[in-house]
Amino acid sequence: MSDNIRGLYFGIGKDPEILSVENDLHALQKLVGGYIETVTLSYKMVLVCNEEGIGYGLKENRQVKIRNRIITVYGDFIILGYKSDEFISLDDRDIEELKMYVI
Repeated sequence: MSDNIRGLYFGIGKDPEILSVENDLHALQKLVGGYIETVTLSYKMVLVCNEEGIGYGLKENRQVKIRNRIITVYGDFIILGYKSDEFISLDDRDIEELKMYVI
């Protein structure tokens, strides 16, 4: 049985919400509606989204700043903590820091 981890979930057309999700590939796939893709935001945070969001015709959700560029994310996504190649929970400070990444 996998442990739950805390992340910041961005549903299309909804306000971001703190969400506890099972730290399991299938649970994350269900959350984003397909195969997952990860995008590193910082040394300690990662965005998890649908790998085929555009191809599946998912709606545009939000724009995210990554280094010196801005990407558009299609479909629902979640931002989780990241350490030593594993997803971990975000703490309150991490969630506050996300304001500089998600537009």
